[in-house]
Amino acid sequence: THAGARLQTLATAQGYFPELAAAPDGVVYSVLRGGGGHYGRDAGLDLMISRDGGVSFSPPRAIVRTEWDDRNPALGVAPDGTLVLAYYKMGSYDATGHFDGEILRYQTGIVRSTDGGATFGPETTLSGTPFDGSSPYGRIVVLPGAPPTLLLALYGVTAVPGDDPAAPEVVSTSFFIRSRDLGATWGDPTLVAHRHNESAITLLPDGQLLGALRSDGGEPSLSVTRSVDGGRTFSAPVAVTGPLMHPGDLVALSHGRVLLVYGCRRPPFGVRALISHDGGLAWGSEIIIADDCSTSDCGYPSAVRLPSGRIL
Repeated sequence: THAGARLQTLATAQGYFPELAAAPDGVVYSVLRGGGGHYGRDAGLDLMISRDGGVSFSPPRAIVRTEWDDRNPALGVAPDGTLVLAYYKMGSYDATGHFDGEILRYQTGIVRSTDGGATFGPETTLSGTPFDGSSPYGRIVVLPGAPPTLLLALYGVTAVPGDDPAAPEVVSTSFFIRSRDLGATWGDPTLVAHRHNESAITLLPDGQLLGALRSDGGEPSLSVTRSVDGGRTFSAPVAVTGPLMHPGDLVALSHGRVLLVYGCRRPPFGVRALISHDGGLAWGSEIIIADDCSTSDCGYPSAVRLPSGRIL
């Protein structure tokens, strides 16, 4: 663990794809995968809550368990305290329960809590283009306004023109959808980038949006992109990490600084970070946060800045 950090174990024998979100009152929510590993139809999503700035968390409590493989959470807190959770429902399993990638059966689910995570309302399933088969990712971002706008990152596959006009190329595609009713309904999709997926986004103090996108291909890396118009358009992605360094999360700090944390999928496996002092235009030297993972199937860090200024 990095010399300036304190290591804390939140859960054992579970925890894939963890996501953190901090409420305006300082409560921190964590949603993570429980009941199984990377794949498994019996696994779902659990909730943990901290009311003391991340010093302690409640035990994991199952909140999403369907007949699907429930995974890939995206989490956010609306200004009124509504907790919004989006997730990927994967049905790529045969009759015996074994994963089969040839079975293309997917859904995107959303549940909300208006009582601080004590209970969740009924599941809403997104459907129609471009939602079908798309996975949520990262933290749901709140854009100020009346009403406020919630931004949810999704990624899927789309066909784009290829070298042969008669044979379009199918590539990963990152996009955002919006909600103006505290996560009850979603629409108004915006393209972020083709050939990228798993997109984290943060709102900078000047109102710009900064994103960190995982590239397509055999040895993905992370690139950053920027929007100056509330997420309507994004700049061309610019690579900031080497290969097998992904996926990422972004945190806006003070004085124009930005923290980027990301998984390290090459030895030594773990989690690393970069800091920018100019809003994500240039990045400093790499910081090793953890280098003791036993496999390349690691990473997926999630970070939030607490009212005290500490990073969890």
